[in-house]
Amino acid sequence: MIQVYLNVLNLGLFILFEAQKTNMIVALKYIVFHGLIELYAFYLGLSIVITLFKYVINRKSSKSTKIVRSIVMKFCIGIVLLGFAAFIEYLTNPA
Repeated sequence: MIQVYLNVLNLGLFILFEAQKTNMIVALKYIVFHGLIELYAFYLGLSIVITLFKYVINRKSSKSTKIVRSIVMKFCIGIVLLGFAAFIEYLTNPA
């Protein structure tokens, strides 16, 4: 959650300074395309933590392979999405 908070804070500062330098449309162009992908990857990370928390509380061993498979799949998708978002951010970097 701290990472999401810092990312939103950084996003607000970037929009503020970039909008003062150019305009709001240019500032949004730099962040919209990779931001949505990045937020979904953070959501997947949060769902992994919630799944693990529920597993520890319930301790149902009959579903353990299904839960582990779900966690690994979400983790792999999240890593790919973060890499894709980083690549898009690199392509739209104003510098």
